[in-house]
Order: sequence, then structure tokens, then C-alpha cells
Amino acid sequence: MGNTVCDDLLGQWSAEAHRKEVPKFLRMLKAWRDSGSYKQVMMLAGDVHEGGWTDLLLHNVEGDRRIRQLTTSPIANKQTRPHEALAVSLTRGVLSSLDVSETGSGWVSRHYDWTNCNNYALVTASVATAGMLKVRVLKAWGLKNQDMMSWMDSYVKVTLGSQTFQTAVFCEDGDPSNPEWNSEEFLFTVQPTDYYCRLQVCDEDSYMGQDLGSVKLAIHELDACSRTLAVSLGPNKGVLEIEASFHRGALREAEGEGAEGAEAEDCHSGPPAANLAEHRRSSQRSW
Repeated sequence: MGNTVCDDLLGQWSAEAHRKEVPKFLRMLKAWRDSGSYKQVMMLAGDVHEGGWTDLLLHNVEGDRRIRQLTTSPIANKQTRPHEALAVSLTRGVLSSLDVSETGSGWVSRHYDWTNCNNYALVTASVATAGMLKVRVLKAWGLKNQDMMSWMDSYVKVTLGSQTFQTAVFCEDGDPSNPEWNSEEFLFTVQPTDYYCRLQVCDEDSYMGQDLGSVKLAIHELDACSRTLAVSLGPNKGVLEIEASFHRGALREAEGEGAEGAEAEDCHSGPPAANLAEHRRSSQRSW
């Protein structure tokens, strides 16, 4: 276990062995990114056992101007044993929470959604533009009641920045684990710096916590054609079905001819829409 954990930790941005090279490398990436307001940096990396997201922030104040790293692991590799994965995860979490995961010269690393599950990622590059996002929440299936003391009365909260919409609460007769909302169409104003829309399924009157699962929708992977998407709410948390489209260049006020005319696309061609969640993975078991 010791060799495995130590070997994995040597791959961290904050490892002492990399202190001289990391600041120089990050300064080069930042200089390229800052040369144009439309530029972003995301590094693709691999790990023998694990996968997840890492944000690299200068003085921890850059917000969306962070440098992102997506790490995946080969789906054919043998997973780390639970106690090995837990040791690495706890160490990484402690470093981040105590703000001692310094990479040098003011750079700080933050880690999210790390897993020892065999995983992969599909990455699409596109130019971020302003526009209008349309989301309609249809239904869910496989929801898990986290509070056995009360009936599950679920609703969905859709958030983009400071803009938030919410469906009606599903409290009809029927299976509460498979609710249907068939909501109205929610309209969001999207700026070039907006990348994700968050959908969170909540339980209205739970004593054990309202969060039943959530997912981030990658806005700029959508197009003007309304697509039906089935997105995972997390391991063993069920699936959410929505309709979504993104109209580049359209203003929120232009809900009629302007919204449709801002971006003309053939909505009858192309392959069926896939799951556009931020992190797609194939797993055998979780820790």
C-alpha cells in the first residue's frame, strides 16, 4: 500500500519534485490563455488507477479563468483496492482543504469528483459564445428516497449563474421514484463565460437532506435543435430526462422569430443526442 500511495502522490501538482518546473509551465499556459478573451486551457491527462477534475488557480481568485485538468484512467486496468484509494483520496482532500497544496508562485490546485472506478471521458472542443439556453424537464426514473420517515415529493431546480428555475413538486399518485414533471420551457441568458447548467433533483420535505442527485449540462455541446437527453444523476441515483437546446447569438428577449433566426440548423439530421453530462464514466464499483 505504501508504495502505491507514494507513487500516486508523486503525480500531484504540489509534489516537491515538480516545484521548479510547474510554475514555469503554468506561466506559459496562462500567457497564451490571456492573449485572447475567448481562450481557455484544459489539459488532458492519464492516471494508472484514478480519474477526476483538477482546477489550477492563481492566488485562488481567478474564477472561470482557471486552468482545468481532466484525468482519466485506462478502462482495462485493475482498480486500486478500496483502502488504497481511500488513503489517496483522504490525503488529496486534506491538502486541498488546508490550502497547503501549493504548486509554487501563487498557484493552488483544487480537486473534484475523483474516483478509483475504471473510467473514460469524451471531450468536445467548441468556441464559447453568448446565446439563449432552453431547458424543459420531463421526468426521472430510479430515484432513491433518502428519508424513510417521509414520502418523496421531488422537484427539479435548474440553475445557470444567478438564474434559477424550478419545476412543480411531484406529489401525485404513482411511483415517487419515477416522477413526471413535463415542465414549461425555461429560458436562460448565456454569456461566453457560462459553461455549465446545473440540474438538481430535490425532495421538498425530507428530514435527511433534500439533494436526490444532480448533473451539470455542458451548454456549448448543445445546438439549436431541441434534443431529448437522458442524464445520470450519479451512481445509483437514477436518471433525469430533459429537452435542451442552445441558440448561439440569440438574446433572451428574442423568443419568437429572433430566437429561431439567430442560428439556422437542420434539426432532422445527425446522430441521436447523447448524454452531455460533464463527466461520463464506465465503472465496475466505487469506493
